[in-house]
Amino acid sequence: MQVALLHTPEEMRQIVNVAHVVEGIVIGAAAIAMIVESRAASGTPRNTSRSLWSGIMVAAGAGLLLFLFIPHHGLALVTTQWNFIVGDPQQRQHVVIAMLMTAAGAVELQRGRERLPARAW
Repeated sequence: MQVALLHTPEEMRQIVNVAHVVEGIVIGAAAIAMIVESRAASGTPRNTSRSLWSGIMVAAGAGLLLFLFIPHHGLALVTTQWNFIVGDPQQRQHVVIAMLMTAAGAVELQRGRERLPARAW
């Protein structure tokens, strides 16, 4: 599927690199929160320590989805932007990753609140 270019290849590399750095920092923060929370909750009978890192994962996934789908180029180019995101395999991969991050974080939030059985997911 041929889609009109909204950015030059150089701009796309720069945008993707910045987005990867930001997401990497956010996921790294979630990993640190996971380690800290697991150590803090290791002595407690109920493990309700999933809130911070799970929330970070939900925010990271939702933020990536918003970043991809908010019409940066104006409402006149929404269709072109949508076709690019859906038509480009790399952008589709970003959408899938964002959806999985959001879903996984949401499931862990529910498990941490004991609203979802451990084996349900």
